[in-house]
Amino acid sequence: MREKFPLNKNENEKLDDFVKSNAELRLKRAQQGAVAIAILLVAIIVFLSFQREEKVDSPDKETADSSQPFSAELAARQSQQSGEFEKLLIDRIRRDGYLTVTVHTALLSSPENANDQFRKADQPSTNLVWGALYGIDTHFPNAAKWKRILTDRGDGNPHFLRRSVFKKTSRPTEHWAARGITEPFDVYVLALAWHGDRSLDAMQAPVRDAMCSIERTIDADGRRLRFGGDSVILGYAGENILLEEYVDPIAAAHPCKLNEIRGIFYLCSRSAVVLHMPLIDAGFHSILFTRGNLPPEAYTINGIMDALLIGDLDRGFTDSAATQFKRYQKGVGMEKARALFYR
Repeated sequence: MREKFPLNKNENEKLDDFVKSNAELRLKRAQQGAVAIAILLVAIIVFLSFQREEKVDSPDKETADSSQPFSAELAARQSQQSGEFEKLLIDRIRRDGYLTVTVHTALLSSPENANDQFRKADQPSTNLVWGALYGIDTHFPNAAKWKRILTDRGDGNPHFLRRSVFKKTSRPTEHWAARGITEPFDVYVLALAWHGDRSLDAMQAPVRDAMCSIERTIDADGRRLRFGGDSVILGYAGENILLEEYVDPIAAAHPCKLNEIRGIFYLCSRSAVVLHMPLIDAGFHSILFTRGNLPPEAYTINGIMDALLIGDLDRGFTDSAATQFKRYQKGVGMEKARALFYR
């Protein structure tokens, strides 16, 4: 209890009133502060929730959970396609003992700088997407440890400057064992280098191959290997010229339709924005697309193949590609790398 000073009665009463008033004021301020903090916390939660929804809902917004579909309808469709794609892989492994993947690339070109050896449209040996350090024809048989079993100047198509076939063997993993695959099987990757002036053709080729069942057969490794439209996964790596002038990606395949599910990827800048939904609507299974700018380097393709080899499908494609991107792009964290990709 407060000790009263030797004051007169009126002075003591005034002092009591002052102390009581001051205590009530402090209590009122504390209550107001607590309410303000509560309102602020609610606002932060709502803001973060909105930000998350905005990012997930759009393939052109980078988000850490990039493998999450942006609508319930798309989620249901992807779930169904995932089951069909998994069945395709299992059936092919049991039937053939191997899987094939076809990758189309268009050599980078730089008309404004004719002396740039990494961007000469007709020189695959030094081009960034083919013969340079991180080009597929150099990176795959070296850093990525794939075995090159064939390389030549193409199959007679004048627009193909080079083609190579690479091989790796998948050993039994828990992912494949859970699907009943307990024996080793091979994965073959056919890489095709298009002349830099044929970038649009190269971008349309995976869709056209698959929808029109254009089979590219190669005799190698003691087998008749079926690529192109018969591959379980088809894709493209290079520049995204559709950002300059949009062309319907399905138009080149008209009037063909996809008769059996195929996985598809486009490793070029902002491919999710211009290609994802049209290809999903056409019946393709999304392997990997991009939200932002992406250097057309082969370690990201190798990331997709790593996931396929161990059987870590769907989100595994995203995580594996992001792991490779983070490894070679110094200073990029895993969250940012994962956010670049979209399924």
